[in-house]
Amino acid sequence: MQYLIIIPGLTDGISKLTSITKGWEEKHGISPHIIKFGWQGVDKDLNSRLKIIGENIDDILKEEKDVSLLGTSAGGSAVINLFYPRRKKINKVINVCGRVSKVENIKPVFKNDMTLFKNSVIKCEKIIKKLSVEDKEKILTIRPVYDEVVSTKDMIITGTTNKRIISAEHILSIKLAMTLYSKIIVDFLKT
Repeated sequence: MQYLIIIPGLTDGISKLTSITKGWEEKHGISPHIIKFGWQGVDKDLNSRLKIIGENIDDILKEEKDVSLLGTSAGGSAVINLFYPRRKKINKVINVCGRVSKVENIKPVFKNDMTLFKNSVIKCEKIIKKLSVEDKEKILTIRPVYDEVVSTKDMIITGTTNKRIISAEHILSIKLAMTLYSKIIVDFLKT
């Protein structure tokens, strides 16, 4: 059984992702577990957020051998940040429509403070520069043809498996990547 930890985007939309991934365990042998990142919480210290979630992942890794990470939207940079210190233990990492570079291109989508997200992208950019060829073989990015929130070129990590789906619009593309195009995710996890 593949254990898939999912980190949602800025809204921490657990119920939507739970609905989207319902049945994955029976249909694909993938057990999805969604962990709220807390993007809009009071704690704006990225390292403390990564430490808390990282400890949760480390506990799971003690029990499960086949653990992968998937991040949607803002969760894309977070899963790269969580992967790097555990890169020898994590099976695969998937970024679905998430910004992994160009922090200066972030558009304010909420009235709330975007500090945590910006710091996650900055850290992610630094980590990407350190990734080995072996690390990059474990990473899949999925992007639409057009995204009004995140430029599609800012979703790509050179040297990884980068897939484009026939879709436009940020939220719709995330849903389609995880439903209609879920075979891309499932096949990557099982390779």
